[in-house]
Amino acid sequence: MFSAGLDSKTTYVEQSTGYKYSGAALMNGGYAFTCVQGNYPAIQLHFVAEDNLK
Repeated sequence: MFSAGLDSKTTYVEQSTGYKYSGAALMNGGYAFTCVQGNYPAIQLHFVAEDNLK
């Protein structure tokens, strides 16, 4: 999954895991789903800019 419209210099936190990703990594490298199995599984990710967590 590739994200668009993010700030490449901002760090984003995925809320369910707490993992941090740069905007550049999410836009250019994407996010790999390693545990997706079955027919049309649904996964929801919630990324929040680290600056907005204060």
